[in-house]
Amino acid sequence: MTQQPGLQIGPNMFAGLQQNPYPIYDMLRASGRVHHVPPGAWLVTRYDDCLALLRDDRMSSDPTSSELYRVMMPQLMREASPAAAMVPRLLLFMDPPDHTRLRGLVSAAFTRGAVEQLRPRIAELAEEMLAAGREAGGFDLVTDFAYPLPVTVIAELLGVPVADHDRFGAWARDLIALLGQDSSAEVADRADAAVLAFNEYFTALADERKRSPRDDLLTHMVETEVEGERLATEELLATCILLLLAGHETTANLISIGTLALLRHPDVLQRLRGDPSLVPTCVEELLRFDSPVQATARTTMEPIEIAGQEIEAGQRVMLLLGCANRDPDTFDRADELVPERRPNPHIGLGGGIHFCLGAPLARLEARVVFEALVGLDKLELACDEVSWRASFAIRGLESLPVAL
Repeated sequence: MTQQPGLQIGPNMFAGLQQNPYPIYDMLRASGRVHHVPPGAWLVTRYDDCLALLRDDRMSSDPTSSELYRVMMPQLMREASPAAAMVPRLLLFMDPPDHTRLRGLVSAAFTRGAVEQLRPRIAELAEEMLAAGREAGGFDLVTDFAYPLPVTVIAELLGVPVADHDRFGAWARDLIALLGQDSSAEVADRADAAVLAFNEYFTALADERKRSPRDDLLTHMVETEVEGERLATEELLATCILLLLAGHETTANLISIGTLALLRHPDVLQRLRGDPSLVPTCVEELLRFDSPVQATARTTMEPIEIAGQEIEAGQRVMLLLGCANRDPDTFDRADELVPERRPNPHIGLGGGIHFCLGAPLARLEARVVFEALVGLDKLELACDEVSWRASFAIRGLESLPVAL
């Protein structure tokens, strides 16, 4: 494995990565396909390697099986913490056969045909929120639009009462903070409190659905048997939390950073206004150009060779999806926003058995939203600088003031 002279691969290299990670990605790709980051992590920079590893059954999604997790665990989460206990129960971090069983339970709700029925409701919500913004002359696109819209959609799909939606914002932010750069005890305490609050809430709601079933996803999960067994309470709670978080987090970030990309590329925005039929392909291009999920990780279950580099079992391998999606060997004009790009085999929604479960819903929400946004008479950035969230793997904005 070769590196450019003077290029130091280490945790400090990623400080401030939120603002613009792509120059650092360019350096990483140019200096090697695989990089070691002590004490036990590896970075994979190229598209072909990332795609192959997403599909490789020798790679585990369970972080608790890695040496790095055992080293970092005391700094990130206490062993007895509710947040730490929840990690191996999350579908995102499961391997077959448990992953196959749980994913099969909820996947029907997220097929393209199933989510297409939600289009009128999504369009209604978008119009209501944009109308309020137009009346006020503008709003914070993150807090007043990009987040509340997908939160409302996934909560209604699950069967969460509208009056309770606001509660989840703070709990979700406290959990997502674990993926940021602050590994303090305060962050861990808030994450633990959020898990306990989520568990208490969904336990009560699940008990209610057992007594009075409804036509919602929570009732389906409570009543459905998989391989002759119903979901264990811990699995049910973890799945509800994951669906609520994942069901809005990626879409909210796609909407907000996608809008910022369009505002920074007025020529593209003007093209979409002139030809709204480009919106679907532009959504895919936004997922590639500035991916809401910048990285995902796997653990080697046996010794493996990646791009000529021998890696031992138990090592944590970080797949830099945002870097891979700008790989010039795969994408022509990789650093340009090309709304009509076809084909566009980006991995902004992952790949393999863990390909984003909610991809059809995220795509539908984004298409409806961007069709509405490009149809506005006025859409302008109303700030000199934007504030990015303190997370590397999950890329998103804290706020985005716009004038409407």
